[in-house]
Amino acid sequence: MSGPWEQYQSVESGPWDQFKNPTVRTGKTAAAGQIEQDHITRGAKDFAGDMSFAQQVLAGAGKRFSDMWLGARQIAGAENRGLSNLVTGTNSADEKRALDKPLMETPGAGTGALATDLAVTLPMIGIPALGTVRGAALAGGGMAALNPVGQNESRASNVAVGAGLGAGGALVGKGIGALFQPAKSALSPEAERLAKLARADGIPLDAAAVTGSKPLQTVNAVLEQLPFTTGKEAAKKTAVQEGFTNAVLSKAGISGRSADPVALATQKNALGSELERIAAGNSLNFNAGQQGATLVDRLSDIAAEASKRGPEAARQVQSVIDNILGEVNQAGVMSGKNYQAWRQSLRPMVNGGGTDSHYFGQVRRALDDAFNSQIQTSGGAQAWNEANRQYANLKTILEAAGSAGNQAAQNQIPPGALAGAVRSAMGKEGNALGRGDLNDLARIGQLFVRDQIPNSGTAQRQLITSMLTTGALGGAGGYWGGGGDPTKAALGIAAGLGTPVAAQAILNNPAVQAYLMRTATSPVAGALSEAAARAGGLGGVLLGNQMK
Repeated sequence: MSGPWEQYQSVESGPWDQFKNPTVRTGKTAAAGQIEQDHITRGAKDFAGDMSFAQQVLAGAGKRFSDMWLGARQIAGAENRGLSNLVTGTNSADEKRALDKPLMETPGAGTGALATDLAVTLPMIGIPALGTVRGAALAGGGMAALNPVGQNESRASNVAVGAGLGAGGALVGKGIGALFQPAKSALSPEAERLAKLARADGIPLDAAAVTGSKPLQTVNAVLEQLPFTTGKEAAKKTAVQEGFTNAVLSKAGISGRSADPVALATQKNALGSELERIAAGNSLNFNAGQQGATLVDRLSDIAAEASKRGPEAARQVQSVIDNILGEVNQAGVMSGKNYQAWRQSLRPMVNGGGTDSHYFGQVRRALDDAFNSQIQTSGGAQAWNEANRQYANLKTILEAAGSAGNQAAQNQIPPGALAGAVRSAMGKEGNALGRGDLNDLARIGQLFVRDQIPNSGTAQRQLITSMLTTGALGGAGGYWGGGGDPTKAALGIAAGLGTPVAAQAILNNPAVQAYLMRTATSPVAGALSEAAARAGGLGGVLLGNQMK
């Protein structure tokens, strides 16, 4: 008995001619032609089946090269019987596909064909345009155009599919590449500055706060209300609140995460004693020159400027200046103790927000400048200014800590109360201009420490709650209500309750948080992002080339 290859070759008039048109070319009936066609197919199948895997791979690779060659010949017109066949194709593609079918059904031929496609398309990975939607679409359409088309097929359709898959692959690649890029913050530049400052001050803001992501903020708000996750969310909020309190207290020289009344009182006494010590060891000379003018001259200039606003303004400012000068001795010297008392007396006048507050502020600064330049005690002006700064901050903190509410009752600084206290201490203008050590922290408290999702976010909460729990719980209910296995129902309920716990564990993982908060890229990350985009485009081109 002859082998498969001999059987395959023994068909009368040759298998290729018989298959092309068995009836017309040989004069045989259609039935006879079909018999010979079946004979050819069986012979090709037997021949392909007798190949080793390696031979199948090589044959599949050669098959793809011959396909592209036939497609190119069709485009060039060598295989066309008319111009329309450039688009619709010819019989030869159908004939070749039928003869190749037994081979392509073997396990090795597909591998070989794919290897050829990779050999042809893989060099495209070096083309930057392959990472763009347009470039990948052009590459996908061009490769698809080389596929031969039969009589009832359309090259235009192949090109459209190839271009679409190439473009789609590039989009997927860009999406994957975006994972290597910095997070896109939804915060304003000022809010981003405050977020960085908060973390530098030790306030443990998470990705939801740092990026301003509303979906992440909503997830946090939902997890705060669900069983088994509320405890950890409460602990996160407590850590943020305590970090905020610690940052605020540090501005008054206090270390700790609690605004304990004893700690506040102790620091107030310590700062007061330090100010008294420095003030008692120094005096203020009103006749000493400073930048070509004495303190008396500066106070006179302030009174003259106030008089331009009218008699009433001049009277009030002049009255304060006269009272200050009334405590100066004949040598033009005021005791440090009296100077310190005047500083405290001028504080509410400066922050009162009245029409004369600006001038009272000038008086206070004139006194401070002169005293600082004359300090002779240990530590000098630096120790004096630091103690004054901390004492002023402490006065503002005491006002916030003494407010009503749950947070103040737990010795925490309420963000809203601090904002109000800063506004009162600095005045509206000073608050708007960002004056004071506590101004930024007051803004941080309003932006990041208070609840980021208000109670009115019902729709968002319901949506994410449904995503986290409803599916699993509903499945469990279906098992139970339909008379299913109680064990499966219990497992379904456990899955429903466990889904939020798993989501919380993933979201709060330090590595995940660090990834979500990344704000800068690196050359390696940029290269990976670009490679992902190009790989996606290449994948789309390859996929399109398999759609034959």
